[in-house]
Amino acid sequence: MSDWLRLAFVFLAAVNPAAVALSSWAPWRPRARPLETAGVGFGLALAGVALAAMLADRLLAALDIAPETFRIAAGIVMLAAGAYAVARARVAAASFEDGWRGGIAPLAVPLLFGPAALVAAISYGADEGAWMAATASVAALAVGAWLTAVRPGRWTTLADGVARLLGTALVAVAVGLIVEGVRDI
Repeated sequence: MSDWLRLAFVFLAAVNPAAVALSSWAPWRPRARPLETAGVGFGLALAGVALAAMLADRLLAALDIAPETFRIAAGIVMLAAGAYAVARARVAAASFEDGWRGGIAPLAVPLLFGPAALVAAISYGADEGAWMAATASVAALAVGAWLTAVRPGRWTTLADGVARLLGTALVAVAVGLIVEGVRDI
């Protein structure tokens, strides 16, 4: 598997579009202008990932943290997020507002650009480069944003299963990051 595809899979697991969709499909969620909400959420989340990836080296240097050590921390954050997705299959979030405001919070932050996506952007931005990390995240962020705009219908059970599978994949990625970080130290 190429490095870019591996990284795209990591972001798919970190963003977990199925869990994002389940969180936004709650019955109390207003449904006016869902495409506007999804577009704003996608744009802001992508900007957050790109910025975190571009500033990764500077941020780690300012905090005096080696990339190897940050890999361990990123693995711990991803492990917690993955375990939560396996147990709950949803991401904790507040209610949505209609239109572009709902795209800012909770869609962009914390659903699409949550803790797991942030640490993935920083860790892989430092290791693989900002361009690769940002472009690898596009598909996961786009799918997550798009799924918030569609009506769930009979797909909630499938989304629940996919969210748990992606949570399991995130746990595996997290353990790999932790072991790699420990080995590199």
